[in-house]
Amino acid sequence: MKRYYLFDYIWYIGEALREKGGSPSSGSLTLSFVWWFGILVPLLLPVMYRLFGNPAAIICGLALLFLPEIFCRLRYIEQRRKEIMEHYSGMKRLYQRLFVFYGLTILFAATALILMFSLGFITKKL
Repeated sequence: MKRYYLFDYIWYIGEALREKGGSPSSGSLTLSFVWWFGILVPLLLPVMYRLFGNPAAIICGLALLFLPEIFCRLRYIEQRRKEIMEHYSGMKRLYQRLFVFYGLTILFAATALILMFSLGFITKKL
């Protein structure tokens, strides 16, 4: 029995909407959005803010931007794509699910940034 994870579910929503023809996004773009705004912005932005002059931090941050695309290319080969599409094939209201994921991701990022600003991890030194 194959296992299906949350990132497979997110990828499926993007791919299913692309196949329906109603959305210009894809599964990897949807997964990238959740990665960038759900993980990178709340966790990496304060680190980059503190170490902005450090070239290693900049290179590492830029490399992490492309991690979801590399992950999707390695994980979602043709056989795995078919299995996931069959597993989640009966889903309805895909746009609602997509907006819930996008909304929760943005809400999480905003909450994390507000907390980091109020706790002093991010300061107003411009």
